[in-house]
Amino acid sequence: MAAVLATMVGVAIGVGFAALRIAVAPWDGNPDGVLREMPGVAWRDGPAPKVVVDREEHEFGTMDIEAEGRYDFTFTNRGEAMLELTAGKTSCGCTVSEIEDGRIGPGESGRVTVKWTADRGEGPYRQTAMIETNDPARPRVTLTVSGRITRVVRPVPAELAFGQVSIGRPATAQVRLLCYLEAPLEVLACELADQETDEYFEVTFEPLPADQLDEGHEGEENSGKEGGPGEEAKRDEAESPKSGYLLEVTVKPGLPLGGFSQTILVQTNVKSVPTVKIPITGTVVGEISIVGRGWDEENSLLTLDTVRSQEGAERRLLLVTRGPHCKEVEFKVVRTDPDLLQVDQQRLKETTPIGSGMVSQTPLIIRIPRGSRRADYLGSKLGEILIQTNPPEIRELRIRVRFAVEG
Repeated sequence: MAAVLATMVGVAIGVGFAALRIAVAPWDGNPDGVLREMPGVAWRDGPAPKVVVDREEHEFGTMDIEAEGRYDFTFTNRGEAMLELTAGKTSCGCTVSEIEDGRIGPGESGRVTVKWTADRGEGPYRQTAMIETNDPARPRVTLTVSGRITRVVRPVPAELAFGQVSIGRPATAQVRLLCYLEAPLEVLACELADQETDEYFEVTFEPLPADQLDEGHEGEENSGKEGGPGEEAKRDEAESPKSGYLLEVTVKPGLPLGGFSQTILVQTNVKSVPTVKIPITGTVVGEISIVGRGWDEENSLLTLDTVRSQEGAERRLLLVTRGPHCKEVEFKVVRTDPDLLQVDQQRLKETTPIGSGMVSQTPLIIRIPRGSRRADYLGSKLGEILIQTNPPEIRELRIRVRFAVEG
């Protein structure tokens, strides 16, 4: 009986040691039964690597929303065996773009580059990248990058909207170009994107005095903040513009009636933002106006939508003229694009006074004939009708047409 009990105890002890051995380092199929060393597991004595990082977190500070951040972390091997590094998991938007040498000898150092792309909107960020090592005491190192994403150069307002501009009279508006970097902003030049109408716009610029940088800035980016008053004050200080320019834009007389658009291209000395685009919009109004179904006066746009080729389409509008020239006004179509857009030239001659005689109306009939070819002018490319007039303050009417023709 004692012999049987001893045998059972021996078996149990043997099984326990075997289980302990497997838990530490499982058998890898080696036929000689010798277990190979696993990364990060010190199950036998001997020389081992020791990883030391110069720093594990880097603060990028203020970063442009379209820029890319990079930082080199230095890894040093203070151990006595070869240190091996491999890229592990990263949080969204953060990548380990380069491990200079995946193997670092004792006493040597290597570089690990972490890259961050600011493509997730404005505000603070904190991202991590994990580096796996074969250091038995430290199998992984977590690197962190943090900072704040913003548009380091931004126009205020972002779009310069003139609203209604009286024909024959200049109109002026201002936009402030603010920079949130410590290095001072310099405006090198200003150009206009649309060269067809650039003669009707004038842009001047000059540096903003320091006491005008924060005008209208309060509350611009402060929504959704967390933390106490001290933290908010720090954020406000970081988010305040450091330099800026005042741009003055003048719309000169000569633009046709209806909506206009232009874009200012501001060239700066900021490497990450070499060009800032500022859209300009507005509507030229005068003695002549267009009324009728589908007409958008603000954008000088007539919408016909989709027209079936076998049916064609016709839209009747009115040209309304006010003032001393209303009885003598004349209209002449000088261009239609595409040519399947047709205007009834004869009806354009039928101007009649209404009311007290200080207002007249002229029928404007636009057609797409039956059997027209297929066309698509619903997107960025629109049709256009250009009509000349004779009042001294009005040179032409430009009518854009949104439509398509299907078979």
